[in-house]
Amino acid sequence: MELNKLGINHKLIPPRTPWHNGKVERSHRNDQRYFYDWETFKNIEELNTKLKGHLEWSNNKTMRTLEYKSPMQLLSEKLELKSIN
Repeated sequence: MELNKLGINHKLIPPRTPWHNGKVERSHRNDQRYFYDWETFKNIEELNTKLKGHLEWSNNKTMRTLEYKSPMQLLSEKLELKSIN
């Protein structure tokens, strides 16, 4: 799996057990709150364009739970460490 090559452990949870996966559930809730509840789309192309902007914002937003780093900063650091080793 490509994730393993990057040193990322892909974890699976049992179906219908959202309490096992709080981070993903929170991400879905934030997407709903900050994107889907506010945006309207005339077609799939418009959805994709607006979603791309939302993902750019979301992946570059600093988060307290990531020690005030963004998901992209954390990934970049992980990839940099992986390439050194």
